[in-house]
Amino acid sequence: MLEKVQVLTIYALVGLSIALWPILIGFMPATYGVPRGLAKFSGANSVLAVLFCLFFIATPLLIAFSTTSSLPIVALVVVCALIAIRLAFHQRRFALMTAMYTFAALLLTITLPWWRRGQLTWLEVILFTAIMLIVIEIIQKTPLWPIKLWVKSAQNVVFLIIVIALSFVTSQLHDEPLLIAWHHWGAYIGPSELLLAGARLFLDIPAQYGLGPTLMIASVCGQNCWVGMYYLVGSATALFAIFIAYIALGILAKGGGNSGIPRWLVLALCVICCFFWAGNPSNVSLPLAFPSQSGLRFLPILVLVTVLIQIDNQLQNKTYATVIGHVGWCLVTLWSPESGFYATCVWWPYYLLLQCTKSKSQGEIIASFFRALGVLLLVAACLVAIFVTAYKLVYGTLPIASTLFIYALNPPGPLPIDFNGTIWFFISLVALAFINNWQIFKQSGNTALFRRGFLLLLLAYSTFSYFLGRSHDNNILNIAPFMLLVLLHCFSTSAAHTSRAIATALLAALIGWSSTFGWYAWHPSSERLSNIAFDPSWVNAAISDGKLGTANLTVVYSPFPDDATRALEEIQRDTLEPATVVVNTWNGLSSTNSEAVWSGFHGPANIAMFPSATRRIFLTRTANTLRRSGWLIISQSQLHSALIADFDSVYLRTAERDFGTFHAIRYVPQ
Repeated sequence: MLEKVQVLTIYALVGLSIALWPILIGFMPATYGVPRGLAKFSGANSVLAVLFCLFFIATPLLIAFSTTSSLPIVALVVVCALIAIRLAFHQRRFALMTAMYTFAALLLTITLPWWRRGQLTWLEVILFTAIMLIVIEIIQKTPLWPIKLWVKSAQNVVFLIIVIALSFVTSQLHDEPLLIAWHHWGAYIGPSELLLAGARLFLDIPAQYGLGPTLMIASVCGQNCWVGMYYLVGSATALFAIFIAYIALGILAKGGGNSGIPRWLVLALCVICCFFWAGNPSNVSLPLAFPSQSGLRFLPILVLVTVLIQIDNQLQNKTYATVIGHVGWCLVTLWSPESGFYATCVWWPYYLLLQCTKSKSQGEIIASFFRALGVLLLVAACLVAIFVTAYKLVYGTLPIASTLFIYALNPPGPLPIDFNGTIWFFISLVALAFINNWQIFKQSGNTALFRRGFLLLLLAYSTFSYFLGRSHDNNILNIAPFMLLVLLHCFSTSAAHTSRAIATALLAALIGWSSTFGWYAWHPSSERLSNIAFDPSWVNAAISDGKLGTANLTVVYSPFPDDATRALEEIQRDTLEPATVVVNTWNGLSSTNSEAVWSGFHGPANIAMFPSATRRIFLTRTANTLRRSGWLIISQSQLHSALIADFDSVYLRTAERDFGTFHAIRYVPQ
């Protein structure tokens, strides 16, 4: 996809600009000022600014009306204009530029509820309007006085109860098509069970989510990896929300005197962003159903950023603090290649900034830059050497780099970027944060307040790469917790009324658009709410001891085929051998224990999406290492597919059985 290559190039260039500008500004004249886009205007500057702002508004207007021209969307645009006018009043004076910029930002929030694009109802628009007005009034009129300790404690207890409940509740997993959860969980469990069976990670098999999650799940498997993973996913999700709230409350407490958001509202925003935006808001599925959208993916980098914010002052003067930063980078990088990318985008620019700002002349800045870069590269080389040495000691051979990064080279189910979609909300957020950070830097220099904003912007920008992989609009919503932190920082530190008004509007929109969430799934009469459960063995409702129970097992659109169920039950009864069931190209079932592993297609999840040549490599390596036989149960329509050809190239057929619409083949390694 040529357009994605172009977007990745722009992403890299903008990322370098965000990362290096605080260092490069040392080479600019001292009088170099903040862009006047958010300052006071007069004369010709005002005319140019108005023209620019009209152009800025035109883009989201075109996006809004390109999807629908219904009356609700017209009413919504009017509502956004009125809210912008309300926020433009400051000290009884109306700021036209503030109204225009805020109006444009509000229009861009229309892209957030991607599942309702072109389908907004009057009720949703009315609810959005009411929520927005209430939240904005609360923010605008919140007095700045100390909160009693018992009130804070009560808020914390309520927050923790909600977080724990939402992190571990499993009732949502029973009315979802089970194979959706199986698919997302299986991408973690499959490599872990293969690892326990003796397959070599990053040689025989890839691990989509990296070394850290694979080892942790393998360590908690016991008799059933699904039960162990339940506790791991729930704990990681809860910790992720707690760390987000910790940083958010820190911003509220140390915002430079501008924090006007009630503490309870900040905690509510954390809950909404960590559980509802970060899950699947179209039907309010929580992160437990999608483990890769919360703590298992993002907790390591979030912990690193939290530590850096906490020890920021020590990092400038204390050697031990710098060592903590390097060690943190190493640990996060070992977690997964993706986490390593996040950590590099955050720690390296931050470390370079700390080292370069100690210099006074341009020559010293250049020397400090390359000296610090040399230290970072040396640490990276040491990490690679330690990893390779440890791998050699364990397996007696070396890992293959292409296997380590195979999912980066072959992202599962990539989509073209929707340039009428949620990407515009993220662009507006980055622009706001960049300008706000610039203003702080010019006003007070390289202070702890500036560096916090710098870290949070780097965090949000680096995790945006998650969206660039698959490019579904929901992937941007998955990083809503990080966008929330950026917006809170902008709100609490901005000296410009316009920046503060935009941040207020965007924060309110994160709550306002909850009017479009698929709350019907949690209706009082729904199965979710009437059967609230915290069941570690939730998957046993459909799968028990390697057998399929058809009562709750469904594929994405239709019941699980009876013939496939009969085939699996009869084969396991007659032969006691492991079997893998393939319903379609991405839904594959296999027994849920490492003793039943027989091929690299175990818990296949996304490996089925690899090119045939790549699949054959992993099938061959796993067959040579495990030397196990097993059954492949596949629909008759796929008997001549590339997948069967892959198995035939690696294994020998020794038996076959027909089960109506499904066919079973026994394979043994060649």
